[in-house]
Amino acid sequence: MTNYNGQGSLSLLGKVRMGFKQSKPHPIPLLYKERGNNSPKFTSRFTVHPSPKKRTAFTLAEGATRVALPNSQRRAAFTLAEVLITLGIIGVVAAMTLPSVITKYEKHEAVNRLKKSYSTINQALVFSQAENGDFSEWGIERQEADWDNYQDKLSKLVKQNIIPYLKVLKDCEYDKCKDAADTTFRDGTVSRWYGNRTHYVIYLNDGSRILFFINNSNDNDGINRWHELVMLLDINGDSKPNRMGRDVFSLYLYADNRKVNMYGTSFSREAMLSNCENYGSYCGGLIQTDGWQIKDDYPW
Repeated sequence: MTNYNGQGSLSLLGKVRMGFKQSKPHPIPLLYKERGNNSPKFTSRFTVHPSPKKRTAFTLAEGATRVALPNSQRRAAFTLAEVLITLGIIGVVAAMTLPSVITKYEKHEAVNRLKKSYSTINQALVFSQAENGDFSEWGIERQEADWDNYQDKLSKLVKQNIIPYLKVLKDCEYDKCKDAADTTFRDGTVSRWYGNRTHYVIYLNDGSRILFFINNSNDNDGINRWHELVMLLDINGDSKPNRMGRDVFSLYLYADNRKVNMYGTSFSREAMLSNCENYGSYCGGLIQTDGWQIKDDYPW
């Protein structure tokens, strides 16, 4: 029953009772929105979850070709012209420096291969002479040139006294390697590695090849005599350039010196340099004399 006071209004007790009857309980929220900084957060009694970024879709106005971004979203970049100019500069520098770099590498590689091959051949012939006697006993030193038996003498010398002491990949003899590349001297002279009945050819396992022939000259008495075993060493086999002083070098074995010598070492440096420029036989001797290096005046 509702109670009224003297003025016809609800009594305090009635208001209280009525409020309890009409109002509904408000539960403690488990999740409510909290605003702060730049990103709203949804906060609960347990965790805080950043809200996902809001994505906005828009359409370009008619006639518009680009979107102007706020300064905070702009990034610095190179233009196409700047990139092309930079690439052009790099190309010019490379064109100027690359040839010299390649040449320097080729010289370094040639010297290393020549020095290694020289050491290998020299060691092999020293061992051979220790077992087979001095070179003067091999049947050609200071003997009168017997051209009718040249091939037999050279073949016997190479097969018995040289090949057993080297790692030989292929024994071409005089005419078994038809694809053997020829060697060009500085004056244009060509030395044939196949089809020349005086050139005995072998290929080694390290990729090099050697051409042997017996050199001759006339003594004071006018008699033509054999006096040295000459070798053309091609440090990279049939690969180009097959040119004297670049990848082909001359060596010889002489009775007065039991070791292999680079051709030209008995002459002055000026004489070796002149021969290397005009012919090529003394280029290896020039490299050896200069301490196994190719100096700036070497005719590369």
